[in-house]
Amino acid sequence: MLDKGLRFGGGIGDVTEPIHWNNSRERYWFKLVHDASFHIVVKVILLNVLFGIIIDTFAQMRDEEAKKVND
Repeated sequence: MLDKGLRFGGGIGDVTEPIHWNNSRERYWFKLVHDASFHIVVKVILLNVLFGIIIDTFAQMRDEEAKKVND
């Protein structure tokens, strides 16, 4: 999921079997929830954690530079 889901444009839905609403409604809803949860967990939460780490690192660098200037 992490490999294909992040490399393809539409997420994990690009590599899983397409399911049409009229063929199997139970499988359709399961796939919809599965694909949506992938987008929520991987793309939103994990990428925000990564961006938070980057922003925190720049804040630490800015604080160190301010200490150097004050000295």
